[in-house]
Amino acid sequence: MSDRILIVGGGFSGAMLAARLTATGAAVSLINRDDRFGLGVAYGAAAPWHRLNVRSARMSADPDRSDDFVRWLQAHAPEHAAPEGFAPRAVYGRYVEDRLAAARAAAGDRLATIVGTVAAVDPTGSVTLADGRRRTGRAVVLATGNPPPRNVDSAPGVIPDPWGPGALDGVRPQDDILLIGTGLTMVDVLMTLEHRGWIGRAAAVSRRGLTPRAHGPRPDPRLNAPLPDHARMSRRLAAARTAAAAGGWRSLMELYRPVTADLWADLVPE
Repeated sequence: MSDRILIVGGGFSGAMLAARLTATGAAVSLINRDDRFGLGVAYGAAAPWHRLNVRSARMSADPDRSDDFVRWLQAHAPEHAAPEGFAPRAVYGRYVEDRLAAARAAAGDRLATIVGTVAAVDPTGSVTLADGRRRTGRAVVLATGNPPPRNVDSAPGVIPDPWGPGALDGVRPQDDILLIGTGLTMVDVLMTLEHRGWIGRAAAVSRRGLTPRAHGPRPDPRLNAPLPDHARMSRRLAAARTAAAAGGWRSLMELYRPVTADLWADLVPE
């Protein structure tokens, strides 16, 4: 059996995991359905007007260098280099590609990229691609991201995946549209349609009828509250809700952001 680690999915999570693992000396094969490694749907389908929803100063892909993204912006996209700004997602995709390229240059043949669709994963640590190729390793990591909706009838007038190629091409300038969901994808879709000259009306529905909550004009201070010292999700969630009610949800997120990965790793079954 190969001692390689196989990562299925070459978006942000897969690409940056590959970079981190090879930095420790591991050998990695990164498998993606196309040759756009590092982008995924989040950054590969982004238009110039789609922005990150986290300030640039908090978007470093290197946990050991919190200013890595801002420094990269200063060198490669200075017009977006404000640390407290919200850089375009497409620009962030370029940053991820650049960091993956640097990892490949440093790792040499320890970091292999494979273009192909994984059809099966064997519990022993091997994967089979749709074209019949087989790769083996000592571990398989699934970093496939969020799949497109599968339970929506693709009848005329229904767009089940707004990120698919040409998905919005059928919307005419004066069409009225109904959006199911009121999250950030709703905002992205409306912005794209408006940039195309759409002037119709839109209605959006969701289970709770809430819209995305905007950031404040300035960075929110980190909440001055202790982190829960227990490892059960239910108790941590209760503590987080109590803290958010007292100090605001944005400050709560600033408290949790630096330690999110550690909190996940520390969870125990209920």
